[in-house]
Amino acid sequence: MSTEDMIRALAMNMTTMQQSVTQFQETTKSSIHNLESQMSQISNAVSRLEARDSAKLPSQMEPNPRQQAHAVTLRSGKELVMAKAKAKSHVGEEEEEILMPSTNPQNEEEKEEEITPQRK
Repeated sequence: MSTEDMIRALAMNMTTMQQSVTQFQETTKSSIHNLESQMSQISNAVSRLEARDSAKLPSQMEPNPRQQAHAVTLRSGKELVMAKAKAKSHVGEEEEEILMPSTNPQNEEEKEEEITPQRK
């Protein structure tokens, strides 16, 4: 094999290699474009889901910060140490009775007041 034949073979191999690389680049560009469009579609879908679910309650409940409160203060300024709530089991019932000791006991005996809260 002569030097000229070797150079021709090398040139042909280089041309074939360049064509392969160019084809690979085109395929890669096409794949990247497809991925970008899919990511755009996913982003739009997530945005729609977030907008739709924003009116719903969160799936994870938040603990009540006043759960451990033991003292009750009324608007009039009276402080109640103990409050018992008796909810009636009637479905149509809108009121509940709350029995609590009076803060100003007369005759040194605690009188129980019956308070019926007003519903709005």
